[in-house]
Amino acid sequence: MCPVYINRIASIHAESNNEKPYFSAQEPDYKEMITNANLRRRMSRMIKMGVACGLECLKDISPEKVDAIITATGLGCLADTEKFMNALIDNREQMLNPTAFIQSTFNTVGAQIALLLKIHAYNVTYVHRGLSFESALIDGIMSIAEGKQHVLAGAMDEIT
Repeated sequence: MCPVYINRIASIHAESNNEKPYFSAQEPDYKEMITNANLRRRMSRMIKMGVACGLECLKDISPEKVDAIITATGLGCLADTEKFMNALIDNREQMLNPTAFIQSTFNTVGAQIALLLKIHAYNVTYVHRGLSFESALIDGIMSIAEGKQHVLAGAMDEIT
């Protein structure tokens, strides 16, 4: 086994706020990270969070040097899937807007990071419920053992 080093981490997670009786995510200013306003507007909250964390981790690395983007999710983009399914029922399977479907797919976060940074490298998303993040980490470690140097590995999930 070769050594694996974590060079950068990013997280958007829930924190308690004494003013409110519930947890809420402390989100960054997405305008600074995702500069395209049209793209940012079409992203769901979870996708913006995942993309922002990925971009933060890759901030100082040239896109040509990124060897892999490996993401994981237990259940995917539940809110977008729910929105798409409701539109499917409400519109009787006609005149559907494809945006909700496109954003409901599991690989949306990894794909958006690759598109924004123009990364043409290995890109995969694991969807194994409770084993997703572990699978992504194992794939990342195996990629490094094969000779890749810069691997982005991350996970995202939401509660609706």
